[in-house]
Amino acid sequence: MSPNPLTVIVKIKPGEEAELKSILEAIDSDPENNPYVRFPESRNTHLARFAILNDPDNGPRLLFSSNYDGDLDSYLNEIIQISPGMDSLWEKCQGYTGKPQFSEFIRNANTENSVSLERR
Repeated sequence: MSPNPLTVIVKIKPGEEAELKSILEAIDSDPENNPYVRFPESRNTHLARFAILNDPDNGPRLLFSSNYDGDLDSYLNEIIQISPGMDSLWEKCQGYTGKPQFSEFIRNANTENSVSLERR
């Protein structure tokens, strides 16, 4: 069974880009022990990536993309469990209102994939 794609693009709040970049650098430098999200603890994540996209017309955006096993709700619940400091990360984005609404926030920002390719 092929992994499922998840692609989220959300607007970063004005003035929060530098701090968000620092958080992403902390995640990158210590994936297993950073205080935000610990993807190595996920049993369902194949790949996960964050990037800050520069949109000169509309301001910076946060891209979160992942390939995962299982259904989306179960996967998002797992992310909540492995993300002790998720509020510090996602509160930098417009529309995020806290951990209890994380799944709804991600579902609303999920971009349908037109093409997913997997090498077999």
